[in-house]
Amino acid sequence: MGTSIKTGGRIKSLQGLRVLAFLGIFLWHAIETPAGAWGVSIFIMLSGFLMVYSYWDRWEGKEFSIKDSIKFSIQKINPLYPLHIIMLIAAFIPYYLIPLLQNFSTSELLKNVFKIIITVPLIQAWFPVGFEAINTVAWYLSAMLFLYTAFPFILKFLRKGWEIRKIILLMALAYAAQFVFAVVCRWIPLFNNAHWSNYILPIFRLGDFFIGCCLGYCFITGARKKTSTNTATAYEFLFFILAILGMVVFAKLPDSRWLTYTLVFVPSSAGIVWFLAKSEGLISKLLSMKAFQTAAVITPFAFLIHRQILHYTEDLYALITKQTINPVLLIVVAMAVTVALSYLYMWATKKRKRVNA
Repeated sequence: MGTSIKTGGRIKSLQGLRVLAFLGIFLWHAIETPAGAWGVSIFIMLSGFLMVYSYWDRWEGKEFSIKDSIKFSIQKINPLYPLHIIMLIAAFIPYYLIPLLQNFSTSELLKNVFKIIITVPLIQAWFPVGFEAINTVAWYLSAMLFLYTAFPFILKFLRKGWEIRKIILLMALAYAAQFVFAVVCRWIPLFNNAHWSNYILPIFRLGDFFIGCCLGYCFITGARKKTSTNTATAYEFLFFILAILGMVVFAKLPDSRWLTYTLVFVPSSAGIVWFLAKSEGLISKLLSMKAFQTAAVITPFAFLIHRQILHYTEDLYALITKQTINPVLLIVVAMAVTVALSYLYMWATKKRKRVNA
């Protein structure tokens, strides 16, 4: 089966989608909105889609060993690794080291040493305890390190020339496997922590990453039929509405964490990525505007920076005023500082090109 479009170029609407995903995560951490898990779902599925889109032609005929795959994964993470270490230090000194020095205990010292040992090499996502070690959001890099390692083998699998209807079946099976995994985890000690097993654990996130890869395969190898702007816009709105329903409605169900950390968002995320990639609807055109493209460049850096900036903003305000900061003020100040520091990091490291993470 030959490719029907040239791959490797930028799809502006999907770059704009990065901004929405980051905003969802930022607001989740700032005021506990339910959009954060959706944002992570988008990021992971989008990564799978864009990896296939970027490497399909570039890697034609290329073979990878496990060693090659690990090397490739490390290279993908490398642009963000210095920032990971910087933010680890920024979190460790005020929130771990100073409290330890003020109230020393051997057990806390050992816990901190353990957290450093698993966080520096980005293996913390594999541990049911300590998976949010030090700079909490760095678990995402830990998961992506595994997913990038798996990618060359996923791509080789997709190159077998699958029919689109079989790929759709494979996506359904991957989603079903995630559901079964979630059900089984409820009854297994250690795994019965939904936040870890159904959100952080890299082997679980392989499901939505694989679905994203399959969407990328369908996009570049399937027949392209033009859709009217009105129809495309209706589909775009439909899947965004489904995502919002997942945030609002399912969150109210008993024991909803087993759904709302990931599972409820997988279908809507797949629909959003697919229809925005086609770039035929009004939402696609909106996200393709220059403002979204400019903001999209800093999202990988802002993702790693924002969590600690939120902590610093809240704590400094409380220290100075003896009051809790107003949520609107928190959002405005922390976002402004996050954006400024993201651009500063890009300037200091000369990482002006887009980083896909």
